[in-house]
Amino acid sequence: MEFQIRKIHKIIAFLIWIGVTFVAYLLEAKMTATTSQNLVMFFSIVFGFNMTSIGILYNASYTKSLHNKIDDKMLMRGTHILKSYLLFSGYLSIFSITSIISFTIFAIKSPEGIFSIKIVPLALPFVGKVIDFNLLLSSILFGVVALNILFLLLLMHAIIDGMIQEAKK
Repeated sequence: MEFQIRKIHKIIAFLIWIGVTFVAYLLEAKMTATTSQNLVMFFSIVFGFNMTSIGILYNASYTKSLHNKIDDKMLMRGTHILKSYLLFSGYLSIFSITSIISFTIFAIKSPEGIFSIKIVPLALPFVGKVIDFNLLLSSILFGVVALNILFLLLLMHAIIDGMIQEAKK
């Protein structure tokens, strides 16, 4: 299933993910048990926000006006674009919850576990040091956290636009 997300949002999401992952890796930001618990709670709240957003927009006149509006670039109705954003954000939240729980089980609880692998420099061209796979996965997860925040902000923006449109009527 392909999500119809605006090109600018795809580019911004990719740059944020890469940027946060890179910075988290450079700063050696490792996922701890406390951090993972807080993030799972955060993503659960984000998922709840997604469900609440669907409930708010379900029978709103803003949704009806979105359905009548067709995006010229994407050749889709506004409701289909909003559906893509809601689905992507929901799937991203669920992916985040499951991946952080999995990471916690395999990497944090057993430091000598399967994620404590050190990738030698010979395996990676142009890299002069050993790469800590645990740190790399932690950094990637912190990048996913930033993506969740981005899509949370985009959905908040859509709900606020809907509130303004509702108030005009």
